[in-house]
Amino acid sequence: MRKIVAYLATMPFIIAGAGPAAPILAQQPELVRLAQHVPVSSLDSTLPPIAFEPWLARLVGGSRSAIRWEVNDCGEGGDGLAAPTCVEAILDLAPDTAAHAILIVAGTNGMPGKPAVWLLYATAGSSMTPYKALSEWAAWVRGHRGSRIRRLRAPPPAAEPQGRWPARGA
Repeated sequence: MRKIVAYLATMPFIIAGAGPAAPILAQQPELVRLAQHVPVSSLDSTLPPIAFEPWLARLVGGSRSAIRWEVNDCGEGGDGLAAPTCVEAILDLAPDTAAHAILIVAGTNGMPGKPAVWLLYATAGSSMTPYKALSEWAAWVRGHRGSRIRRLRAPPPAAEPQGRWPARGA
């Protein structure tokens, strides 16, 4: 009976969001901004000192709306243990092609820190390709973005001629 009472006594705190995930949920916009403003040169020394979000927008042709941002547990949660917090930038390049850049932005204690690359990968169809450096990942994005833009800008196929072809020698 005591266990049930103790369990019920803690329920309002869990429901009200006083659990360990509550501080992270409250910080989501701040954590996304932290990732968006980190200089890419601090993530990969071969890249320029511009903020992550405008750099990503350039990769996808200048549109910031082409970038989806998500806050997650860096793929480490689900086992009940404390996990760091990551911000994931997802670039949808085609219906079955996407590039994912995941930055760790907070430690297991929930305190924000200096963003760093956690994981970089690309998906095309059912295959997944990991990348070690942001510059390598960016080259893949540029290559796939370029082919998509060429397909979108390709002129329409020539219209089929209507009627009969002129007679030979006419």
